[in-house]
Amino acid sequence: MFDQETSEDQLYDKLHSWAKTFSNVQFIRDHQNGPRPQDKYGVLNLISAQHVSDVACGVYEEIDDEGTVRWVEYKGQEWEWMFSFQLFGKNTLDLCRQLLNSLENHTVLLDYLHPLKIRQKSLIRRLPVLVEEVFEERSQFDLTVAGITLDGAFIDVIDQSQISVGELEVTTSPDEEEGLIVTDECIPSHQIFLSRNT
Repeated sequence: MFDQETSEDQLYDKLHSWAKTFSNVQFIRDHQNGPRPQDKYGVLNLISAQHVSDVACGVYEEIDDEGTVRWVEYKGQEWEWMFSFQLFGKNTLDLCRQLLNSLENHTVLLDYLHPLKIRQKSLIRRLPVLVEEVFEERSQFDLTVAGITLDGAFIDVIDQSQISVGELEVTTSPDEEEGLIVTDECIPSHQIFLSRNT
C-alpha cells in the first residue's frame, strides 16, 4: 500500500528547493545526526500528516506479476502535511518574511511547489536559542501544504472457483470477468504521488 517514506522524500525535495532558492540559505532535513553548519542555515521538519478526504478516481493498471497478469486499482486521497521552517543566524526574521512573500507569486508556486497547494501559513516567531553559552538568533514559521496520493491494491481474482446450485454449475475465472473499465484519467488534476507498493 502507500509508502510514507517515498511521499516524505518527494515533499522534502520540493520544499527544500523552494526554501533554498528564495532565502539563499542551505536547508537541512531534521534529525539527520549530521554536523551543524557553520554559517547561516535552515532546518526543515515535517510535523504532522492528516488525511482530509477521499477523491473520486478511475485509475486502473495491468501489470505482469512474475508471468501472471494482475489488475491494480488506485485509490485517491487528499492529504495535508505541516512543515516547520527554522532559520538560524542573523536577520532570520527577514529571511522568513522573504520566503512567505514568495508564496504570493503564482510563478513561484507553479515552478517550485506544483502540484502542492498552500493551505496555511503561520505567523513568524522569533525564538533565540542558546548555543555553547551564546544566544543565536532563530526564527520559525509553519507551512501547511496539500496534495493527492494514489495507493494501489490488487483487485483481480487469483484462483478459479466453482459454484454449484442444484444442477447448475458456474465457473468463474479472471479471464471471464466483464465490466472492468480501464482508464488513465483521474478527476483531480493535481495528483502528486503514484505508489505501487501493493
